[in-house]
Order: sequence, then structure tokens, then C-alpha cells
Amino acid sequence: MGIVTAEKFHLFKEKIFSLQLPLSDYDLLNSTFLLQKDEKKKLEVYYTSKLALFFT
Repeated sequence: MGIVTAEKFHLFKEKIFSLQLPLSDYDLLNSTFLLQKDEKKKLEVYYTSKLALFFT
């Protein structure tokens, strides 16, 4: 998977705005924001944006 562009933001916007502060790791590192998982490489890729990073 390449870099996820801003065009995916609309898919996650409502979910991001529904997060309650303060955030925990589980708030962002769960199936809601999971983009890709590779068991073989033990790699998980999660969606994030500048907006989400602002709240962490």
C-alpha cells in the first residue's frame, strides 16, 4: 500500500470528530481506522490525518 492521500479523509471524518478527549491508543489503533493488516510481516497500517494528530 502506498501513502494514503487526503481523498480518504471523507471516509474517516465523522469517526475522527466523534472521538472523545482525552484519547487513548485504543481510540486510534483499532479496526475503525485499520487500513491494512499483514499477518506475515506483522504489520498494521492505520488511517491518520493532521486533524487526528492534532488531537493526540
